[in-house]
Amino acid sequence: MGNLLMTTKQECDLDGLAQRVEAAIGKQQRELLYEAWDALGPIARWKPEQASRFASLMDLEGYVSAALMFVPAGAFWRVGHDGEGPDPSMFAGTIGIEQEGDVWITFRKATADTAPLAILAASLRARSAVQS
Repeated sequence: MGNLLMTTKQECDLDGLAQRVEAAIGKQQRELLYEAWDALGPIARWKPEQASRFASLMDLEGYVSAALMFVPAGAFWRVGHDGEGPDPSMFAGTIGIEQEGDVWITFRKATADTAPLAILAASLRARSAVQS
């Protein structure tokens, strides 16, 4: 997987947004998905067909599918109930960004109120570390 390191300013912006996403409540997920889309635009260089797909998913309230669009290309991802921490009902998102052979060795994680928010926050952290 070819990687392009991001600038420090981009990392800070994405890390800050990831923290806000983790602290959000479920009813804020639509607004935060749109904000992340706008924030990543210059970095991700979204194609017109990707923008159309994202808009369609948002119109259909397909927030999990929309959030998965933020996972870096070629990365491993998973989402589910946290089962740990102070509130095991929260959702945990994990993005694998580096592997040795067939084993993922570097991850970015997030815990949030909903599955889409957990995926989004972990994806923002992954993109902050490495841009595919």
